[in-house]
Amino acid sequence: MPSAISKATTTPKIFMPTHAQLVRTYTSIVENKMKHPPKPAHKAPVAKPENYMHFNVTPKGLLGVHKEVYMIKGNLYLKVNAVVPNSKAQWFNCGPAPLF
Repeated sequence: MPSAISKATTTPKIFMPTHAQLVRTYTSIVENKMKHPPKPAHKAPVAKPENYMHFNVTPKGLLGVHKEVYMIKGNLYLKVNAVVPNSKAQWFNCGPAPLF
């Protein structure tokens, strides 16, 4: 006996986070990692980090410090820069970036 085959199609549910969601997620990961900060590196993880995706995560009202999170080759890095002349940035490896 022939049976009817249903053509049930399912469309994939693709979720792409917004810019604000990425910033909140990365900020949360970095803040949790910095409760017990690792030893800072003295130089950037790659030659030109500005070519990679990065977000400003400096809390509003915090003066004298600029913080940015970079996603470089699947890892999150925090760059902390004091806003004074001749200051050098400190880099912290904050672990793997989440996969969405």
